[in-house]
Amino acid sequence: MSDNEDASNELNKDSMNVNFDEFVEDDNKKRMRSSSDEEWTEVKQKKRKETEKIELYISNNEKLPKQFNLAKLLKEQNINDITRVKFINPYRVRIELTSEISAEKLEMCQYFIDLGWQIQRAMEKNKSYGVIRDVDLDMSEEEILENISCPEPAKLLSVNRLNRRNVERDGWSPSEAVRLCFKGSYLPRYVFTHGLKIAVEPYVFPVSQCSRCWKFGHVLKRCPSNKVVCPKCGGNHANCEISKMTCVNCKGQHISLSKSCPYFIKEKRLRELMSEYNCTYRRALTLYVPKNEGIHEGEEVIKEIPINVSSDKEISLTPTEITNKHLTYAEVTTTAQVHKQKPKQSSHKKQNKSTEEDWMKWNSFEVDQNETESQNSCKTDKRQKDE
Repeated sequence: MSDNEDASNELNKDSMNVNFDEFVEDDNKKRMRSSSDEEWTEVKQKKRKETEKIELYISNNEKLPKQFNLAKLLKEQNINDITRVKFINPYRVRIELTSEISAEKLEMCQYFIDLGWQIQRAMEKNKSYGVIRDVDLDMSEEEILENISCPEPAKLLSVNRLNRRNVERDGWSPSEAVRLCFKGSYLPRYVFTHGLKIAVEPYVFPVSQCSRCWKFGHVLKRCPSNKVVCPKCGGNHANCEISKMTCVNCKGQHISLSKSCPYFIKEKRLRELMSEYNCTYRRALTLYVPKNEGIHEGEEVIKEIPINVSSDKEISLTPTEITNKHLTYAEVTTTAQVHKQKPKQSSHKKQNKSTEEDWMKWNSFEVDQNETESQNSCKTDKRQKDE
């Protein structure tokens, strides 16, 4: 038996060697054919994706160090991977980093926290603000802070009593409204004092305007410019008696302090969005939509156009803004949202672009509908008489 097994094993090995040799020869022939017919193609390495930039803002009530001293401080605290540093004003700096570890190290740096620096990310809030009202005037801020407790995960950091304009005399006087500052992006709907629940309203920051350059977003103390600008004409002087005014911001024919300035209206709306969505200024810019966008001066706005089809069925267009841009009847009906019943497709010819013809066809459409109503009413009267 052993001799037979050895013989069979040798035969199997010889067959395997023959098959392997044939496979190698076929493979070499295929390679020779492909190399003769086709050319070599160069394989290029894919480019790496650009690393995401992390933006952080550093702000302080006092002036921040200049470029050399700031770079030195960051190096001493072992904060690396910084690609760009931009000074927005002497009190605020934007830093771009490429590493999440370096960004977290900068946020949690105790040395900068002890200096009073406020560090936050571009699209994230590290503080939220709310308002409580009807607070006794004889209570101090320390007393209010001690007697307020808030539900988790909210954490109250500080309180600040707001001031209001004094009507009887010039200046400001304390009000019964108190602003609460919470840690993080969570704003509680209520707080407790001695077991009583008090409602918390979102705080809307007022629009700040510099009294030196008349730009929005900062006050006189933090103005980056040393030039005095006239609020009436925009010249480099304190004030003048010019009759024709020019706004510093929008170049309109009004004083720079005007509340009707488009720039002031935009800044006010941005602060409302910041309060409504509890977001940063950068995030509010992405949510902001100008009013009357796409409507130019001199264009009429039609808010509602009712069309009566019959006594039982009505078609009303929703209050969409339809500008007087020589729209045809077909264009109006396709862009408007129709309720209850869609109008039948009319076999009219293509209408001209003149507004007079458009309105004539609107009127003819209503006349046709009135005629059909009268015919239907006549038919119903005849049926009643016959009966």
